[in-house]
Amino acid sequence: MRRRWDARLLLVLGLLAGLLAGPLGFFTPGALAREPVMSFGLHLGPDPLAASALMPIAGSLGATVAPIEFAWERVQPEPERFAWDGYDFAVRRARTYGLRPVGVLSYPETLPWPADGVRQTVWPAPNRGDWLAFVEQVIHRFAWAITDWIIVRDEPLDADPILWASEALSHAAFVQDTAAVIRRVQPAARVRAAASGLDYRWLEVFIREGGLTGLAGFVVDVNRWPAPPEGLPVVINDVRSLAGSLGANPEIWVWRLGYPTHTGVSATPPHRHGVTPEEQALYLVRAHVWLAQAGVNVVLYHELMDRGWDGEEAAASFGLVRRDGRLKPAATAYRILAHALGGRAYGLPQPAVLAGPDEPTVLALGAVLGALREHVLAARAGTSVAVHPFAGDRGQGLVVVMWATAAAPTTGDATRAAGGTVNAPPVVDLPLEAIAFPRGVAMRVKAWDGAALDHLPLTAAPVYVEIVPVPGDGLPPGGQGLEMLVE
Repeated sequence: MRRRWDARLLLVLGLLAGLLAGPLGFFTPGALAREPVMSFGLHLGPDPLAASALMPIAGSLGATVAPIEFAWERVQPEPERFAWDGYDFAVRRARTYGLRPVGVLSYPETLPWPADGVRQTVWPAPNRGDWLAFVEQVIHRFAWAITDWIIVRDEPLDADPILWASEALSHAAFVQDTAAVIRRVQPAARVRAAASGLDYRWLEVFIREGGLTGLAGFVVDVNRWPAPPEGLPVVINDVRSLAGSLGANPEIWVWRLGYPTHTGVSATPPHRHGVTPEEQALYLVRAHVWLAQAGVNVVLYHELMDRGWDGEEAAASFGLVRRDGRLKPAATAYRILAHALGGRAYGLPQPAVLAGPDEPTVLALGAVLGALREHVLAARAGTSVAVHPFAGDRGQGLVVVMWATAAAPTTGDATRAAGGTVNAPPVVDLPLEAIAFPRGVAMRVKAWDGAALDHLPLTAAPVYVEIVPVPGDGLPPGGQGLEMLVE
């Protein structure tokens, strides 16, 4: 009997590979092992007291990680004075609301690189000893609560790409000096360097010069707005491949990723178009899913609340929440996403290859994809379906995130068409009775905003298909093989 079940499982995996090689693109069913689980973070702003006020909202939306920025000029406004009160409160409050604080040690981008023997004509001064003394004080004070640290000195907006690459050598030395102090004070600390995920010339010099030595990895900025997030896996894989070619294997986190909802072209640099609030919601979900597929398990999304009232300024409009407290659709999308995928890992359940108790959920996914393939082939040419499974612990089954895109129109804005809209008609609309579902499992279908659905509509708006094992044979009273649970 065991041999028969193993054969069925292999057939399902073969079916998955066959289906997904065609128009049902993008998921590769090879990653069966359980990877690190997804953690959801939100930027709360540079002011520790303002960030503290937002932490209950972040926790209610499902965030589990909160970066706390220790900007040198804010923490140590004078050579002999530290302003600890706001930071003490922020770190304690983060833990109260179930948020893991991540410390961000921020060197002012307006200062030259720190060097020995610089006189203190201004404060803070680019003196290596003063900077490292500041870092030591921060680590001593907060090592009890913070084990993850990010070292950042931002690239100026007007930096020349070639000239800035030459700065990577100094940056590597700066990061290594700072990391050495952190590890001396807190040997168990995990230290990461912040970097642009789009500047490969800079990254290459930084890695060659030993910038990653002894570090846990990179925290990369991959912001591409207003472009849809479909290119994110390429960026992450390029960074990983570059590091691998230089003998490094860094863990990659993503931060400062977001989509501003300003109107028109931003009045402040970079001068780009914003997205609609509905697009912001869809892109948020798809970005997290694509990054998970690329092996990124921590995303620090930018950001929880708008920073200003100017509807034409990008920097003021990244928030999930408006300044007056009104939620954008993206806030709902974030809450549903974090609830559905938090604590799960990208890929199929690990017990599946051993014909364990999660086996029926894999068979059920095969049934869903088989039915989808028939409907996709009947749809208009150029349709593709993204299928992304997330496994939980044993017995928790699968959550599969799906969406569809059609071929770009010959007229109109191709980028906007690729992004799609919330209310677009389904490219594929699958009746659930069309699925030959196996026994022993139940299925829930939810829209991106959490609405329970009794069918499987595929548009650019993601849907969540939850497939879970149920006690007994899983048959509802009518005797059908599919049990739909509608909340």
